Amino acid sequence: MISLRRIFAGLVVSAALLTGCGPTVTATALNPSPRPFSPRHAMSVEVYTTSMPPRPYVEVAALSAKGGNAEEHFGAMRQKAGEMGCDALVFTAMPRDATSTGYNWMSGGVTTTSSNSGSSATCVMWTGGAAPGPGAGPGY
Repeated sequence: MISLRRIFAGLVVSAALLTGCGPTVTATALNPSPRPFSPRHAMSVEVYTTSMPPRPYVEVAALSAKGGNAEEHFGAMRQKAGEMGCDALVFTAMPRDATSTGYNWMSGGVTTTSSNSGSSATCVMWTGGAAPGPGAGPGY
């Protein structure tokens, strides 16, 4: 028979694992959208990291990601942008993982701390012509 204590311990561990995984993405409204938002597949959201989009656009929201690993930020931010209906994301700060090691004088041992710098991007909507439909994306 499984004890109540064991069930409770399992729930606590499961909750900790679920809440501690992946980055948290937040969005802040900037300007009115040129058309109604329509959710789309994340892979149909264009991503710009080293250049500006070649089409006219309006910056409608600022997105930021904190926590998780740096490599998770792109996917999480693209997912959020798709849910919002963004045509593209223009990254303004790229994530970087950092690890620092130091000596803890209280415990007398070496400590290692890992963190990432966070990411930020701007959600943009095209202003000219119809937006591409919410396609299935390239299927990565």
